[in-house]
Amino acid sequence: MVTRYEFDFIDVDPYGSIIPYLDISLDNVRNRGYIGFTATDLSPLSGALPEKTFRRYGSVIPKSMMRHELGIRNLIGTIARRAASLDCGIEPMLSFWHKHYYRVFVKITRGASKADDTLRNVGILDLEEILGNGYNGISAGPIWRGKIENFFNGQYVDFGEKSQATDASMNFLNSLKFEDTSVLFCDLGEIFSRNHRDIPSIKKAQDIAIKNGIKAINRTHFSLTGLKMDNLRLFCDLASGDF
Repeated sequence: MVTRYEFDFIDVDPYGSIIPYLDISLDNVRNRGYIGFTATDLSPLSGALPEKTFRRYGSVIPKSMMRHELGIRNLIGTIARRAASLDCGIEPMLSFWHKHYYRVFVKITRGASKADDTLRNVGILDLEEILGNGYNGISAGPIWRGKIENFFNGQYVDFGEKSQATDASMNFLNSLKFEDTSVLFCDLGEIFSRNHRDIPSIKKAQDIAIKNGIKAINRTHFSLTGLKMDNLRLFCDLASGDF
């Protein structure tokens, strides 16, 4: 007989992939409990090793400047598919890339209907549809297509008593707040290079977007030259023509 425990929170922090620990963590978390996952196998998750990416995660991730967001979505998608097979749904609460690892926190809710809801957020991302003709015929998946940050609800996070360490942590945490402005982002270096155009500054790119009616424009922690927008396709189309 296998002993089953029910924990409110489980932290999975292995060396390398989370795959060997996925089932046991899902089996032993309480309904509406949380699991934190740390993955250090960034190369297969982000598509740098295509055969290993497909073998381990069953997905295809194209090489691009968006590789770390795609890697995070690949990780969440893997968790989602395995959870659904065990009649569990997931909700990503907090997701980020930091140096050599990905970190995601998910809420687990048991039930077949929750599992079905979860799977509706897993599928193929057509990069041409999202980012325009510069990504002709390029897709990624199956990966997570839904929200990756449900922790903030539009609120600024304050850790209370200030110190150099808490200030740095607070600034980093708050930099994640707008990651769901769009699925993926426009990396200025990549999109303008693909269109053989001079790369604008962040400020100029923001001005171009505003001038053309794009309202939500935010930075992303996935790239120093990346912008999230409520109409990425329009901006990327602009990058291929005259402003």
